[in-house]
Amino acid sequence: MLNRLFFYAIPLAAILILLTPSLHADPPGPVLIDFEDLDPNSEYSNGSVFTSSIATITLSHQIEFPGDNDPNEYVYISENVFAGGSGIEIGEIRNLNLGFDFGTSFDTIEFKYYDAGGNLNLEINGQMLNFNKFEQINGQTLGGTLVSVVLNDPNQGQVEISGRVYSFKIGGTSLWIDDMTVSGFGPTTFCVDTAGNDLDIGLSKDTAFATIQNAINIANDGDTVHVYPGTYQESVIFLGKSITVMGIEQPPVIQSPGQTAVDFHQDETGNSILMNFIITGSNTGISCPAGSPVIRNVTVVDNVFGVTSYEGAAPDISNCIFWGNKDGDISGCVVNYSCSAELAEGIGNIAVDPMFVRMGYFDDNSTPTDPNDDYYVPGDYHLKSAGWRWSEIALHGSNWYYDNVTSRCIDAGNPSYTLSDEPLFVDVDPLNEWGFNLRVNMGAYGSTQWASMPPYEHSLLPDINNDGIVNGNDLVYLAYHWLETDPCQIGDISRDAIVDLRDFSLFGSDWLKITSWGNNLDLKDYWPFNIPSVWASQVQEPNSFSYQITETFEKNGVDIWHFSNQYVTGGGTVMEDEYCFYIGGDLYSTNDSNDLDNLPGNPQLFQKRFPGVIVPDVPFEISGSGVLYPVRGSLSSLLQNSQYTLDDFPMGDNYDVIAFFADYGFPTERIVIILGRGFGPLLIGSDYTDELIVADPLQLMLLQ
Repeated sequence: MLNRLFFYAIPLAAILILLTPSLHADPPGPVLIDFEDLDPNSEYSNGSVFTSSIATITLSHQIEFPGDNDPNEYVYISENVFAGGSGIEIGEIRNLNLGFDFGTSFDTIEFKYYDAGGNLNLEINGQMLNFNKFEQINGQTLGGTLVSVVLNDPNQGQVEISGRVYSFKIGGTSLWIDDMTVSGFGPTTFCVDTAGNDLDIGLSKDTAFATIQNAINIANDGDTVHVYPGTYQESVIFLGKSITVMGIEQPPVIQSPGQTAVDFHQDETGNSILMNFIITGSNTGISCPAGSPVIRNVTVVDNVFGVTSYEGAAPDISNCIFWGNKDGDISGCVVNYSCSAELAEGIGNIAVDPMFVRMGYFDDNSTPTDPNDDYYVPGDYHLKSAGWRWSEIALHGSNWYYDNVTSRCIDAGNPSYTLSDEPLFVDVDPLNEWGFNLRVNMGAYGSTQWASMPPYEHSLLPDINNDGIVNGNDLVYLAYHWLETDPCQIGDISRDAIVDLRDFSLFGSDWLKITSWGNNLDLKDYWPFNIPSVWASQVQEPNSFSYQITETFEKNGVDIWHFSNQYVTGGGTVMEDEYCFYIGGDLYSTNDSNDLDNLPGNPQLFQKRFPGVIVPDVPFEISGSGVLYPVRGSLSSLLQNSQYTLDDFPMGDNYDVIAFFADYGFPTERIVIILGRGFGPLLIGSDYTDELIVADPLQLMLLQ
């Protein structure tokens, strides 16, 4: 039945995609604004707002100049055709400026004019010129555009403005205009740099604005704001605009001490995008009281609070890091593929130290009682890696360096996202001998060319839920989103905007593979204590033993498991009490309940049974068993060289177990214990063990 479903569903999905209209309409062609939709003989004054075709026109005061003594300010709509057009025209314009808003930026604007004398104003992209005749500005550059003027007679002509225009004003003492043509509509990219000037035009790094907020104020829906590296001491408000504000080159820093760094409170939607920033040293990093923006690859660190959302807002947050925020990281938000101090609600989230190179901090300047001279010492929020990590200072002839640890945030972003600008190799490792990129990183450097590169086996592309192993938990997500189409769709590990057989094939190729960090096992996951767990075995009949948890209790704030152990030997039956507990993840035990009075400190007084974190293939020594060699894999694979087979296990094969071998690799090797995730010991063995030890009987029945 499933094969039939695949057979019909995939062609059908392809047909539906082909038949679906494009969601992105082509920009409009040239638009003629001939003002024929205005009422002739009507008059407007300062502050008036009216529309014609696609233009919204706002009237404002013209600058008064010496010799301009006409107190009258108005715009009259006439049928005189003085400007050389046809029908209705705007004229006479008396001592006012007309600000035209076309809803977007464009490449070219042309208009016809008639000038009866006096002062003229032309303002493009915030830069204004005042002149007496249009021919005086022919060939001049204004606001990054080229102005060309063609004369028909001394008072009449045509003006053409070429270049990206996002704001346009015109005015005069006695002026008529008509037949305005606007073409080349499209989004504008504005630039912001700490060395910029908010009075500049912001269309390149050389003409960049100085503040992010100024760029947002000017931007229209569909525009992009590129913010160059540096620290921006400001509060940023998106104003409900559908724009993308992103760090360019290395991520810039936003700081707003005592305030909110980035605020979405005007019904922003998924078309409002913030990405590749470091937000630190603020009261609240990101606030979404009434906005649902997209937030990607942002590091929110060392604020009073990280990100908040309320009043029904639902921001789309992924591939981010929230760390070291004093009063909490996340409130009211569902985040995905992100790191925070406490495991957040959502898919693919982790709660581990992101391993920044260096946290930032405020220095009190040796005057702890005077906060006025404190200054911020910037951190380095690159992620440490045993593969490759960018260093601001060149070491061993390269800016790519390596650490002895690897951050879990590396290659842990949404596997359906493209790598974007993340490097596929670095100059000191052109053949990828030491590291390889599979997935986008979490944090501000993710998707950029300065993203850290992990060592081999640190990540798995189909590990959808980020737990370090490709198994049935990931398959659930793949099945749930089967044949769904959407860019960055969870489960689309082939990154072709649909979850289909191609993704299933990639998934199958990594089935049951484990990441290198995923090999570090938390003992509690593999040896959970449950009541009434009973573990028993027979050793050289009639010898046998059994361990049973008979009660649990608390002692000085430590949870204690009371075992009643029974040993049957040729000499009779011996009963023994044993008390087990975890301290710092390590498993300890004692046979004397009086020893428990020493808790919670002094773990050295107790017998350490197992370390809290176990690394497969790394031998360790435990009391009473000598050196043990842990190996992780499926139960069937670990039994290959032992006296046991799957037939000895009523629950069948298990795909994630860890076995502890004595004399591993030698003819005398034996399995001392096998632990299974979630249900405890499957088997405890010794030289002559011939019976099983199984965990909680109820759990065993559920596994059958």
